[in-house]
Amino acid sequence: MSARTFRAFQYPNYRRFFFGQAISQCGTWMQSVTVGIVVLHLTNSGVALGLTTLAQFGPLLVLGSWIGLLCDRLDQHKLLVAVNGAGAVVAAVFAVVVLAGDPPLWAIFALTTASGIVLAVENPVRRVFVAELVDEDVIANATALNSTVMITAEAVGLAVAGLLIGGPGVGIVFVINAVSFVPQVALFARMDRRQLRRQARVARGKGQSWEGAAFAWRTPELRVQLVLMAAIGMFGFSAHTVALPLLATRDLHGDARTYTWLLTALSVGSLAGALASARRTSVPTRSLAKAAIAFGVCNGVMGLSPTALIAGLVALPVGFTVMISVAGMNASVQLSTPPQLRGRVMALVSIVLVGSGPIGGPIVGWVSEQFGAPAALVIGGVVAVAAGAASLVALRAHAVEEVAAGALAA
Repeated sequence: MSARTFRAFQYPNYRRFFFGQAISQCGTWMQSVTVGIVVLHLTNSGVALGLTTLAQFGPLLVLGSWIGLLCDRLDQHKLLVAVNGAGAVVAAVFAVVVLAGDPPLWAIFALTTASGIVLAVENPVRRVFVAELVDEDVIANATALNSTVMITAEAVGLAVAGLLIGGPGVGIVFVINAVSFVPQVALFARMDRRQLRRQARVARGKGQSWEGAAFAWRTPELRVQLVLMAAIGMFGFSAHTVALPLLATRDLHGDARTYTWLLTALSVGSLAGALASARRTSVPTRSLAKAAIAFGVCNGVMGLSPTALIAGLVALPVGFTVMISVAGMNASVQLSTPPQLRGRVMALVSIVLVGSGPIGGPIVGWVSEQFGAPAALVIGGVVAVAAGAASLVALRAHAVEEVAAGALAA
């Protein structure tokens, strides 16, 4: 792999950031898949899985705009260390509850919600903090590599979780997640604050929470990208969270290992997509819309696969195309947003991409219960195709308007 792909590694603080996440996110993904297995074991209900998604991502949907303003006002480095310390405490309590045996469903939902609050703070701060770790011309590469470490951690975490669930049991997964926060917090705390590219902090004022959304909406390409992210997050990622375990256990007649096999295949494809994104120096919105269409087609085909082997093979291009879209959009939004608004705009990205899960999760769960998991995956694919096609039409119309405006000005 060329040096261009990993050029953000020349910054020591970014290396600490990268490897700290690599360790902790493995534990986070291990716990994420295991919570779904625990809830499915307790209830055997797609609706309950959807409610678990609501508990995990709902806080981001509610708190996202406020957290974005915190990003622009406060010291992002200190905020990131503090929130991950809180994450360690929540994970430790989760481990104790599960190890005690026969955890009540309300406790699982309550702790998942607490984890969701940590995510609501950590996700936007992590996205914006990248811009303080590297120079401006390396932000796109650092953002793509950030996606790479997330996907690698997902692949490793899910594979290990599958082995542990089928071996020692689910309790050890929660213990490992709690321990994984420790090296991350230590590496983040060791960053050289003198080398951070400090951005000017925003003073208090009225109506600031909505300034990021207003800027994004009046910028045509950002508006198109946010709509794409919302479509993929609401009915793409939610389908993977809610419908995939049902597809694996019911339609493909498998078990927890079948589910982790499908998720691991998705992760491998996503890793390839993230590395491909890291090599790019530009991220045109038109190509991102085309990648969203390709994702939708592949997602539908995966849902209709007759065997777990075929579904896993199709999951590779599903992961590749979705990561080309998502990593590209993350980088494009970062570069298109003024530094003083990045926290609020990137919080909006987190809301539409991750926080849309609480809306899509229960819907996908209901569709899976009524019509089967394949139908939910196909519908998610159709939504992505429609959003991608609509984005291409909108971009074409905007280009025509720009040409017309230029002609009038001349």
